[in-house]
Amino acid sequence: MTYQNQSKSPSIWSVLPILLLASATSIISTDLYSASLPALPSLLNTTPSMVKLTMSLNILVLGLAQLIHGPLSDRLGRRPMLLGGLLVFSLASVGCALAPDIETLLVMRVLQGAAAAVEAVVVLAVIREVFDEEGQVKALAWFGIVIALAPAVAPIAGGYIFELAGWRANFHVMAVAGVLTALLVYLRLPESGTPDPMATRPSRVMRAYRDLMTNRVFVSYVALESICLAAIFAFITAGPFIYIDLLGLRPTAFGYFQAVIVLAFSAGSFLAERIAGRLPPRRILMAGLYISLAGVAWLVSVISMGVSSPWPLTGAMSVILFGAGPVFATTPMLAMKAAGKVIGAAAALIGGTEMLAAGLASGALSFMSSESAMPLLQVFAVLTPLAALAFVASSETSSGKTNENGSRPGGQNQSDR
Repeated sequence: MTYQNQSKSPSIWSVLPILLLASATSIISTDLYSASLPALPSLLNTTPSMVKLTMSLNILVLGLAQLIHGPLSDRLGRRPMLLGGLLVFSLASVGCALAPDIETLLVMRVLQGAAAAVEAVVVLAVIREVFDEEGQVKALAWFGIVIALAPAVAPIAGGYIFELAGWRANFHVMAVAGVLTALLVYLRLPESGTPDPMATRPSRVMRAYRDLMTNRVFVSYVALESICLAAIFAFITAGPFIYIDLLGLRPTAFGYFQAVIVLAFSAGSFLAERIAGRLPPRRILMAGLYISLAGVAWLVSVISMGVSSPWPLTGAMSVILFGAGPVFATTPMLAMKAAGKVIGAAAALIGGTEMLAAGLASGALSFMSSESAMPLLQVFAVLTPLAALAFVASSETSSGKTNENGSRPGGQNQSDR
């Protein structure tokens, strides 16, 4: 079951809904569950730090596993990898739902993150392989919308599911979503590429990653995007405890406030799309960073004076996320341009590094106090100057220029295929 005529793209609506559903299934593994976090210490007889680890370890594994799944999908094919990832995701979700203690839940969340990483890698590869240039633009536009809207809708739905049926029901929903998506993949999604038996050869994989890691411009853009995502996931981890425990909101109300923040990100992404043809990508990136820095300054003011209402905190985070829209709309493209022809390895390294940074930030919050919002501010105080340094380092006019095709002088541009 393959695409017989690769010179002609299939109808975008014959493939895209399946890919979007697979992406959404991967994304909800964190957001659907977030509203349940504050209740788990008492329900599982554990500590808030251990509960937060169920989020941060999931994110860390989701990032690291992408570095393996990218070459593995080149060797085995996109369709078998996607099917296997969805089925393992469903089994891990059932394991989470049945977990009798926090230790079992941690193990199942790690397995769930490893499986969710398959969707994160394979979906983008399929979009690149089956659509022509116009189709890719349309598909990636919708992909961005799903990435923005899923975190807005999932916490609200998760809050209602938690209140009506308990925290375990959220994982049953994830399991059903994984099985249904796998069924659609099996019935409707042909193989998009040609499996390459040499794709996982260690020397080939390591050479591609080595060339990328010595490409200063590529590394700087990846670092910038990863730092920004780390800041977002720091809020995702600390947010439920601030809104629900400190401010006394119900889980469903927290979901609505998080939805406002995520929709601000969607608005920023839409703005970046509208001005893409009028300003250079790096100028758009700079504008987004300035907006986010204004939001960070507001956040410093809000937390320093003591968070007594959800509205100022939501306003500050909305400004930060609005600015992040243009950042995430430009940095992947700029990084891929700097990578040259090492497309597959670059995509895996971008996604893996992002989630690794997000997991580290989330993990840092796991070991900080949940009795105030100051730990969130401390994490932002570390990440903000790092983002500024990464932006400066990404300038191609600095020392160590790249060639026109984006590779470092003397480096090798080598396809991962």
